[in-house]
Amino acid sequence: DLYTSLAKLVNRPVDKDMAADSKDYLQTLLNIKSISRDYLVEQSVTSTLSIIRDKWKYIEPSGARAINTNTNTELGNSKLPQLYDLSTDPGEKINVAEKFPAITKELKELLEKVKNKK
Repeated sequence: DLYTSLAKLVNRPVDKDMAADSKDYLQTLLNIKSISRDYLVEQSVTSTLSIIRDKWKYIEPSGARAINTNTNTELGNSKLPQLYDLSTDPGEKINVAEKFPAITKELKELLEKVKNKK
C-alpha cells in the first residue's frame, strides 16, 4: 500500500503490473482519514502466504522448512493449515484450525480468491 500511496503523494501513476495488490491509503498515512483494509495478506521469507482478518490469522499449508537450523528459529511453516486468534495469542503459538474449521475454510477460500485475482 505504501507504493500506491506514495505514488499518489507525488502525483505519479502506478502500473497494475508494478503493485497489483497495493491500494491508496495516503489519507490514512497523513492522518486525515481513518481507512483500512478488510484483510491483510502477508508473504513469508519462504513465500508462504497468510491472511489476517479481524482477530484471525490463517497461514496456508507449506512444504517449506519449519525451522531455520542456522538460527534455531521457527519459520511458521507447516504442512497443515494454521489458524491463530491474534486477540488471545499474538505470538501465534496455539493453532486452532481444527477447533474452528468454518473460519479456517472461510479464510482459506478468501486467500485463494486473492491469489487468483489478477
